[in-house]
Amino acid sequence: KQEARKPVDEGPQLNANTKLIIRDEADYPEVLGITIGDEIIKMVLVRGGDMNMGWDGDRSLSMDSEPVHPVKLTSFYMSDTYITSEVAYQLTGKQSKGAYFAAHTWDDANNMVALMAQMCKLPLRLPTEAEWAYAACAPVQEQLFDACQGAEYCYDWFALFAPGNGMILNPMGPPSGRRHVVRAYDCEYGKLNRALERKENNYFRIAIKANDILKK
Repeated sequence: KQEARKPVDEGPQLNANTKLIIRDEADYPEVLGITIGDEIIKMVLVRGGDMNMGWDGDRSLSMDSEPVHPVKLTSFYMSDTYITSEVAYQLTGKQSKGAYFAAHTWDDANNMVALMAQMCKLPLRLPTEAEWAYAACAPVQEQLFDACQGAEYCYDWFALFAPGNGMILNPMGPPSGRRHVVRAYDCEYGKLNRALERKENNYFRIAIKANDILKK
């Protein structure tokens, strides 16, 4: 795990040994709450910056994670845990086992997030894969992943990373595909590797861009 570095005047160049560079120091609230019925979802700020996304060479147990490529993320909020069974009950009226709600398919998770967005009148969504990977390397990772180490759905359709496209701002994956990305923080493949996209019954969390919160 690499430590976040202070920005310099011209900005350091990304290289194979640098995973994350924090740049955004804007005055956003560090934590906010999203109310769903009787439940409050805690949202944690992840400050935007640059990172080398992916994992390759002798560190990659899956070719799906290659090649390493630079991305830039604007600041966003992500729920500090998976969506709980209590929140799911507020939305559906159906009880489920366990503290956290496991959606059978990506569509099930996405539809539930759409219900939350409608209820709150906010553009809530599943985290993009880039946001998930960035948060997994960011200083707030202990808040976000300490108790959440299973597989979780991301917004993106699954596709191999394309090399040589330069820095990409807020990537959201391809417009279509056969399946969606699933990532996990603590698994045998490691948090930076993509090797879980075929599993079902995964957890999920919500995300929103910081600017979309400030507009409200």
